[in-house]
Amino acid sequence: MSLDSVLRSLRNVYAQHQTVQKHVSNLLRSIRTLQPQASSFISNTGHTSNLLQLSGTVPIFYRGSQYNIPVDIYIPENYPSRPPQAFVRPTNDMLLKPNHRHVDREGLVYMPYLLVCNLISNLV
Repeated sequence: MSLDSVLRSLRNVYAQHQTVQKHVSNLLRSIRTLQPQASSFISNTGHTSNLLQLSGTVPIFYRGSQYNIPVDIYIPENYPSRPPQAFVRPTNDMLLKPNHRHVDREGLVYMPYLLVCNLISNLV
């Protein structure tokens, strides 16, 4: 499904629709293995939202080798005031490294930079 058709189905979700479309379009041109779709997202507080989800693999380079990491990225309703949430979704033959400094045991990607951006946006 194309980004435009997914965003049309979510037209009432994003106040900054054009910003979401522009940023996600740029990302999809850069990482062609991601595919957009509308998906239900349940937050850790139990709130359910219908959001734009990008699913696929993201290439990373580690010690001279490329690895294609399966991910799901959710764009929150109040983007860009809130950063996307990314989850590593390991395949059956993959394991999440215990106590990884950037990925929790549920696969949530934690990046200090995103946390700082989120805190700053709350102050502005």
